[in-house]
Amino acid sequence: STTVRAADGAGTLQIPEGTTARDAAGNPLGAVTVARVADVPAAPPGTTVGIALDCGPAGAVFDPPVTLTYTLSTEEWAKIGGAAPKVMWYDPASKAWQEVPATVDPATRTVTARVPHFSIYALAWAVRRRPPCRPPPRRKHGSPPPPARRSRPVMDCPGCSSASGR
Repeated sequence: STTVRAADGAGTLQIPEGTTARDAAGNPLGAVTVARVADVPAAPPGTTVGIALDCGPAGAVFDPPVTLTYTLSTEEWAKIGGAAPKVMWYDPASKAWQEVPATVDPATRTVTARVPHFSIYALAWAVRRRPPCRPPPRRKHGSPPPPARRSRPVMDCPGCSSASGR
């Protein structure tokens, strides 16, 4: 097999021996590249793109598919914050991102997908949203007050006009 790595180590392409590799015109493929994308197309709403890789040449196809692996540093993995990472590819014709089945290994901080063609691929995850703030429950008239608590500072909720703890 042949391995091609991004210069910064963020991504690796593994091309199995015996793979048929053709460029967009159907000719045998001469070279393969993988590099970080500086200008990433806009992600779908609610999605964060962590690492985008340009796998080239664009439009190249593989039979069987090649393996794309994202390897994250401890700091990069921490940015995901418990969300489920996924791999997506950008379709320039429809100007849309499409999800690709992937395997996540938290122990090695890797996300791996089998890709049949080249394009821009991104490691992404859903944006974690804070649950909406809820005002404290109202006491019914005549009910006893709640047990006394130690005093805590009251903090305004950034997502609404109410304040927590008031």
